[in-house]
Amino acid sequence: MMRPSRMVLWIIVLGAALRLYGLGSESLWLDEASTARRVGMTYLALFSDAGNGTQLPLYFWVSKFWCDIAGTSEFALRIPAALFGILGLLMIYHLGRKLFNQAAGVWGVFFAAINPYLIHYSQEARPYTLLALLAMISWYYMLHLFRDVRVRDIAGYVISTTAVLYTHPLGFLILLTHLAGLLIYRRVPGYRIARRNLRPLLAAAGATIILFLPMLFRLIHQLSLKLDGHSAANWILAPSFPELFTTAIKYFMNPWLGVVVLVVATLAAVFRSASDRKALPSMLFCLSVWICFIAVPYVISVTVTPLFVTRYAIPFLPIILIVLGWAIAGFEMLPRRIIIAILLVLTAFPIFDYHTKLDKTPWREGAEYLSGKLRSGDVLIWDPGWCDQIGDYYFDTPGGVENRYVYQDTPLAPALDKADRVWLIAAEDWKYDAQQQIDADTENDWQLVSTRIINENYTHNPHAVHIVDLSIILYNKSISDPALE
Repeated sequence: MMRPSRMVLWIIVLGAALRLYGLGSESLWLDEASTARRVGMTYLALFSDAGNGTQLPLYFWVSKFWCDIAGTSEFALRIPAALFGILGLLMIYHLGRKLFNQAAGVWGVFFAAINPYLIHYSQEARPYTLLALLAMISWYYMLHLFRDVRVRDIAGYVISTTAVLYTHPLGFLILLTHLAGLLIYRRVPGYRIARRNLRPLLAAAGATIILFLPMLFRLIHQLSLKLDGHSAANWILAPSFPELFTTAIKYFMNPWLGVVVLVVATLAAVFRSASDRKALPSMLFCLSVWICFIAVPYVISVTVTPLFVTRYAIPFLPIILIVLGWAIAGFEMLPRRIIIAILLVLTAFPIFDYHTKLDKTPWREGAEYLSGKLRSGDVLIWDPGWCDQIGDYYFDTPGGVENRYVYQDTPLAPALDKADRVWLIAAEDWKYDAQQQIDADTENDWQLVSTRIINENYTHNPHAVHIVDLSIILYNKSISDPALE
């Protein structure tokens, strides 16, 4: 790889600052708590973790290795995602230069450095920045192999592509982009391997598939569970048709910004490709990434089983930013400055909101509120029940306190009968109405003592991805027999 210029390095420093600022300031959300739980598992258990229906083990292996050294604070848990996000900036520069030219790489990395969506997922202890990084590395080595056969390029391709496949269940879509790339570039002068000698490419692809076989069987098992309705991924809903196009807008966490980016990038793709025939294959490849990572999952979701989620298609975001960079580089100075000014103003709002307002449910503050208030005989009811992962991380439950996790049709009567007090912890948009069960309890006379909405005093980020109200509600059992008082 060519050494980046000083300007690119300063842009990466800017991106790193935006990704590291306030990294541990907010609580983990539910999925991050799942990461915290998984780093306590063995490496082998992570490989065969059938309960993790929407992720594969590579990111958790890396996080476990890191957290065994650095601990499991919010800051430490998020460091791997932040580092992958920062390295992703460097890869956007190299991939943009490879697909188009130097200017496309420089402008692409600039817009990536300040992209609110990439900043957000660089501060979340989940594998999405790793998925985007590995996809770019895989495409980079794919383009090298289309030109020439070198051992380091074959090794880079096999390692990076296998790593994509071990990072996420939709990682297999990377192979479709490689096939599309082969069909596109084999007719382009200079890509002699793609045109004349497919054996090295087939050997590299074959080695990748062989290395992936152990995980393939787990994926098949997970798919069968999904089709039977018994998967941890059953929360995924079928996408609507507009999501084929609005997904790209969501990547900017400001609808106006997303629309401007799409208009500029689309117009450049149409008009510049017509005048710059050398850029046409790269534009077609960028279109193929949209087809493979957005259109294909959409079709599978509406015909077989839902699996389309915006963040799962994150490898497409760097492609948008590279095309945007290529478009900006092609404008004359005055319109370029005007468009950049508009983009910067529209980008400033979601970045400011992200770094100054509440983005995640304040579980840590909820635990601090409850600290010292629990006593033997209390029952802690979690609605919904999957918040137990958050409870394991933040809530120190003393002896004599029972935890009851509410799922669909969970009976609360046995716990209510023997409890003196009930603390109801209610979060998420999807709850199972435990409060209604308590209010409807005819065997016991429950009195509502207090209701505390933990995040009511915070200003919420209007663009937040993972935030819901957290309520802690206390009920006391009324004792009607004076002899018992």
